[in-house]
Amino acid sequence: MKDSGCQSNFISEELASKLNLPVIRESIKLTVNGINVPRSYDTKIVEVEMKFDRDSRVIHALCLPNINITLNLPKLNRVVNGFLSKGYKLADTRLLDGSEDISDIQLILGSKSSYCIPETEILFGEKSIYSRTPHGVVLKGATETILHDLPYLPYAPEVSSSSYISITNRAPDYLPSEDAKFYQTSNIDFGKIEIRNESFVLEGEDDEVSGLVDIEKDVLDSVCDEALDRETSIYSETVEIHTQLVNYVLQKTTRNSEGRLVMPLLWNPRVSHLLGYNFNISEKILSGLQRKFQGNLDDKLKQINVVFKEQADAGIIERIENLDKFKKEHPESSFMPFMGIFKPDRETTKCRVVFLSNLSDKGSMNHNQTMHAGPTINQKLSTSIINLRFGSKLCCFDIKKAFNNIGLEEVDQNRLCFLWFRNLEDGDFSIIGYKNSRLPFGLRCSPALLMLGLYKILILDSTNDSFPLMKLKRTIYQLSYMDNCAFTAETSECLLWMYTMLEDIFSPYKFSLQQFLSNDISLQKEIDKIQETETPTKSKLLGLEWDRMSDTLSTKPIQLDINSSTKRQVLSTIASQFDLLNFNGPYTESSQIVSTQIAV
Repeated sequence: MKDSGCQSNFISEELASKLNLPVIRESIKLTVNGINVPRSYDTKIVEVEMKFDRDSRVIHALCLPNINITLNLPKLNRVVNGFLSKGYKLADTRLLDGSEDISDIQLILGSKSSYCIPETEILFGEKSIYSRTPHGVVLKGATETILHDLPYLPYAPEVSSSSYISITNRAPDYLPSEDAKFYQTSNIDFGKIEIRNESFVLEGEDDEVSGLVDIEKDVLDSVCDEALDRETSIYSETVEIHTQLVNYVLQKTTRNSEGRLVMPLLWNPRVSHLLGYNFNISEKILSGLQRKFQGNLDDKLKQINVVFKEQADAGIIERIENLDKFKKEHPESSFMPFMGIFKPDRETTKCRVVFLSNLSDKGSMNHNQTMHAGPTINQKLSTSIINLRFGSKLCCFDIKKAFNNIGLEEVDQNRLCFLWFRNLEDGDFSIIGYKNSRLPFGLRCSPALLMLGLYKILILDSTNDSFPLMKLKRTIYQLSYMDNCAFTAETSECLLWMYTMLEDIFSPYKFSLQQFLSNDISLQKEIDKIQETETPTKSKLLGLEWDRMSDTLSTKPIQLDINSSTKRQVLSTIASQFDLLNFNGPYTESSQIVSTQIAV
């Protein structure tokens, strides 16, 4: 029995005599409190060797005539069967006999020797915890509480990696063993460089070092070569993992009945089973939003409510009709807290809901920790801007709600749930649940999935197109930076033809386009006429100011805060100046030099 509330170790005299344990110290006066009744003993300390699978530990224990502890744990058998049904191995095999009574305890392992069986506590459900040890699972807590939370217990790692999401079953070319190999090689010990013939000589008043440390060149070279080889190996492993992820996503991407792409999330099978339920933190953050914005309903909570209503009408999110029933039927489900980002000056999205996929309940893992980020498919921002300048005629556009255009499988939807209020407008703040039917903004893998979706649309599905159309699709993909897309041409006629083809390219996949900008006056007039709007001469282009009429790029005017009175404020106002191509370098570099001379 392992008892964290007891400091010392205890062993029964019967067991000590049977094992003929060596006595370390005799004539020990001992008063024991807490084992039925307080009692005093004249006892001894013995040495106990505890043998495990591949290891052994030696501890010292106090002898007791007997350990009169009997535990009656109603429904223990149901708890044990619940853990076994989900693939867990129990550290105490005696729990498998079906009894609800625990007795005949011969050894108590106190907190002083807890290192013998190291534990990692894992939270599941609302209030339950179990401990993972090298020898199996240790149960903790009241049986009634564990039974209540048992439906929310995730499958054991060895079960989860082969049955849940099933990268191994559904994508044979994706090998978790390779993933594990990558993580193992990430923890590199570069070894030690042996330094020989050390000779330091201190001379003169300033104690200048005149001697040098002699290091044999061949030893240093060999260690450096080994380090470089390992770095190359890490890079190769990373490329291999990313290649497998790309192949997995593209092979498993399908289209639903309306033509929309349905793509799998990039769960990491090594840790995906540890994704937390995260209901508690979602509820707490929602309550915090209510307290923060309730007095300003029209400005904040109402804007978020409008976003959710629009998303529900568009099929981006789906309401969970019976939240309690859903949680019982889907113990693998997980919730995500969120926050609202408000930008009233923006032309398009003035309120964006961002899911906080980096947060989780205590003792659990969050969504970002249990997912692969996937490869970075975007080019550098500066490279993307340069690529836009190779054609004399340019047309740029955005994909409307880009991430939300990609559908998700139901097993992924159930792991992307969130909480909201039942009827905000009528003041009903009771909690209801939603789940994301489409890819949300804020997941670690969302950028990679969006770019892979565009690759599917513009490259893979263009094999049967005519050569001009295929070339147009490839141009759009090469000039894409996330949801910002573009195409170029040398003549107005060619640019107009490209524009007319966009509807046929994207609409079959339910991708909507917006914010068309062009330096071709005739095309821009045609676009403004169709959309019944007037596009300003200057617009944003990947963070820079684009004057369409003169076809020039510039940054926003430098706006340093002259009221900055601390070094933190000075550094903040300097960093807020976005100048990707360093147009204002002579001015901003001077301010950076000045900032280094400011005393903290």
